[in-house]
Amino acid sequence: MKRFFWAMVLFWAVSAAMSAQISLPLGGVVQFFKPQWWDTERAKIEKLPQPYRRTRAIRELKKINAACVAEFDSLLRAYGLDGRVQIVKKFHIGNAVAIRYDSPATLERIKNFPIVRTAFEDREGFVITSSYAEADILDVAWGVNRIGAPSCWSEGFEGQNIIVAILDTGVRYTHNDLAANMWHNPGEIPGNGIDDDGNAYTDDYYGYDTYYSDPDPMDDNSGTYHGTHCAGTVAGDGTSGTQTGVAPGAKIMAVKVMSNSGSGTATSLSEGIQYAVDNGADVLSLSLGWPNPDDATKDFMRPIMEDVLTAGVVAAVAAGNERDDGISAPHCIDSPGDCPSPWPQPSEDTARTAVITVGATDYSDNIASFSSFGPTEWNTSSYTDYPYPPGLTKPDVSAPGVSISSTYGGNDDGYVTMSG
Repeated sequence: MKRFFWAMVLFWAVSAAMSAQISLPLGGVVQFFKPQWWDTERAKIEKLPQPYRRTRAIRELKKINAACVAEFDSLLRAYGLDGRVQIVKKFHIGNAVAIRYDSPATLERIKNFPIVRTAFEDREGFVITSSYAEADILDVAWGVNRIGAPSCWSEGFEGQNIIVAILDTGVRYTHNDLAANMWHNPGEIPGNGIDDDGNAYTDDYYGYDTYYSDPDPMDDNSGTYHGTHCAGTVAGDGTSGTQTGVAPGAKIMAVKVMSNSGSGTATSLSEGIQYAVDNGADVLSLSLGWPNPDDATKDFMRPIMEDVLTAGVVAAVAAGNERDDGISAPHCIDSPGDCPSPWPQPSEDTARTAVITVGATDYSDNIASFSSFGPTEWNTSSYTDYPYPPGLTKPDVSAPGVSISSTYGGNDDGYVTMSG
């Protein structure tokens, strides 16, 4: 009888768990307001040198997120929604959570919680856009010469001691031009199935794949291999014949945030950004964006990029490839490329983010025909500091982006040209 009783209890527990998963079919993101004292604390943190700035920023942001999650959980219970919503992941960078929920009506109720800044259904929307072709072997890729990188190398500046996180479709970390410049998690033993450094990620030796929740961030964007191309423009060292990287002394952290088809979600990107900041990246590279973003996407990405800057990290973000699509200002710049830069223009507000938005130029130093252009605007429910006109000046800089030769992710010694 006792065995029968416990078997029934186990059956009930498993059935309840499966029922909960089945009844919560939708995925979403909820972002919280920060407390009023945060602006003062942030100003103090941003005066600190590294690594203290990063450490303190992460510590304080984790405290804020923990408090907000606890209050959110209490509100769910108070409104009788605790059985309709499940918290899946927590993001201290951006102060948000990923959730599963049962219906659009539940999400609408969550939006009215006093601590909620924005809430929306998570969906594919961030994309990489580029065209490609096979490349001949060159001594130095034309874009590397055009921006004057060799003159910096001659002065001893090659990106030494800088970790660049490539947030993209992954990186072919075995490519001959990248292998020596890959970041390795110093606290992780690869392939042992153990989270050796206690950072909540098992076997994250080269980085992590937040899209598929996988420790292997190998580039699987078959045909294009967009992330490997981007990694090569940063730190490709020319082992196979072409010097493609502007900073061949830098280290590449591979953070796969996009699917094999080149699209990604808010949660995969948020987690990837947080992983990079928490694990020591100095620069984030995001050759991706959400075209013609709605206010919810804009309001979600800007606090994330504010927190990245608070930690002392900057992000090089693509302006987008929407010029050819007939999208005009102030909606042409993709998100998060539409966020304010780390430095203000003469007439701009003091509220800044980590985003350095990069447009594309051709061989003649003209703006590429496809490159997105500004100004952009901020006139949402959360931000009204840059209404259009005149809007926010974007992009911040422009650089070679037409027929750029870089590392190919289909083998360990090939090159490919891309525009974007």
